[in-house]
Amino acid sequence: MATQLITVAKISGISSEQVFSIFAAWEKTRLTRVKDEWSSEQWPDSTKKSAHEFAKKLKENACSPPVTFYSEYADLWSFCPASRFFGDFDFIRICSNHSD
Repeated sequence: MATQLITVAKISGISSEQVFSIFAAWEKTRLTRVKDEWSSEQWPDSTKKSAHEFAKKLKENACSPPVTFYSEYADLWSFCPASRFFGDFDFIRICSNHSD
């Protein structure tokens, strides 16, 4: 059974532009452009490591500006795209390896 931890956060102000740039750069490293496919193998290890480090820092600062919303969802049952939970918006999806 696959387990996934989905993080949803809102970053406000000028920091949001920087975060968007980081995510856009990570998205460009994805090995497929098919949005219906979802697997951790679709990103290079370097991208997954960077995304994991970012997620750790985001969680550590979840209650401080510029973070204005932070939530984690644990899916212990299925392995599927985040759109199952949040609709079919044009998200930038990044997969990381969560090991700690």
